[in-house]
Parts: sequence; structure tokens; C-alpha cells
Amino acid sequence: MSIEIRPFKPEDLDEVYAIERRSFLWPWSRGVFIHFYRVTPHLFLVAIADGRVIGYVMGEMEEDDGVKVGHVVNIAVHEAYRRRGIGTQLMREIERIFRELGAEKVRLEVREGNEGAKAFYRHLGYRETGMLKRYYWGLTALKMEKSLSDER
Repeated sequence: MSIEIRPFKPEDLDEVYAIERRSFLWPWSRGVFIHFYRVTPHLFLVAIADGRVIGYVMGEMEEDDGVKVGHVVNIAVHEAYRRRGIGTQLMREIERIFRELGAEKVRLEVREGNEGAKAFYRHLGYRETGMLKRYYWGLTALKMEKSLSDER
């Protein structure tokens, strides 16, 4: 199966939103996706296979004490395409863009009980750096981080 990773386009919204609704207990609104498209279009990527959107990742750049940091704010893959490396491809591409933008590290949050996602991020080189109480509608999130400076 051939996968193309490209920037999100407004006509992708229905497929992205369908994946969002099927992937999360508390899906974001369509407006959140439109906001990220307007604010950081270069950090909103989709995975395409067979002419349809099968996954997406969204990020933003932040600064932490003068250090540029990439922040992965959301990633999901259509359930029929999971465990085929698509999430890894999306993460590798957004990490590449973060590096180009000067980020020294990448951070993200994951629901504490989401063992599959935690294992996925650990496999990609992320490590746990802390916790955020009541981050997800009363549930705890783990903060995870990865250095990009080793990969330049």
C-alpha cells in the first residue's frame, strides 16, 4: 500500500473529522481543525491511501525558556489502517518539519491509561517527563518528550 503524506486541505475536513470522532472519547470540534489549518497549515498533515484520508497529525511550535519546541497536539489513524506504520510515518514527517523549523525537542500529552499510545511513543523515542492532573476532562495525562538534537 502506497502512502502519501501531505499538508491538510479544507476538502479533507470531513474525512479527518470522521477519524477524530471514531478515535477519541471526547472528539474535538470541526472548528478546532479549521483553526489549526489557519494558524499552522504547515504542521497539519494527512496520510492518503487509495485516494482517501486515513490519518492525520497536527502540531504547533512553542518556545520554552528560549528553546524552540515542537508540540504534537493530535494524531489519529483510521482504525482499518492501524498497526501498518502510518502513525510512524506521520510522526517522522512532523518531526522532520519541526527540526527544519529549529525545534530542539518535541513534546506531547497522552492519556495516562492509553497503554497502546504510550507504547507507540516510547517506540519512537519519547520518554515520560511528568503528569498533568485533570488534563483530559478529569483524566490525567502523561507528558512525553523527545530530543531532536540527536537526529540532526
